[in-house]
Amino acid sequence: MKDVRFKDNETNVEFLLRTSAIIYDSSKTKILLFHPLKRKVYMLPGGKVKQLEQTKDAIEREIYEELGWKLEFEFVGISEEFLLDLEEKTQFINVIYKATYSEEIKEKSFYGKEGNWATFNWIDLNELDNIPVYPKEIKEIALEKINHVVNEVK
Repeated sequence: MKDVRFKDNETNVEFLLRTSAIIYDSSKTKILLFHPLKRKVYMLPGGKVKQLEQTKDAIEREIYEELGWKLEFEFVGISEEFLLDLEEKTQFINVIYKATYSEEIKEKSFYGKEGNWATFNWIDLNELDNIPVYPKEIKEIALEKINHVVNEVK
């Protein structure tokens, strides 16, 4: 199946449905963030939802493809993201889940199974204010203070 995405060539706007996860360590003091090496921000791991795929199934698939982990996910919230800073505009609806990685953390930073174009990094929740994250409300979502975010990057 194809990804849930479409592009309106008249307006040059693309829409896509994404899912991501807040993955806590067993102490729930750290979360796993994804850092594409070509970007300046850290993000929640995840990916695009395929047509006729439930978002929970999509996050399970994405985390297994990227990390080889089978985790139990629970719904957390939704992030609406509008990237308007480039000629090609993008609107995302991002369905966010949470899970706990209960195994021992062997490396604080590592490459995923899909190659060395991005790293995965265990970040202390207290450090989130000091690093560039997108969406910027990741800490509040991780601490379950909010469950709906709307962001525009112009």
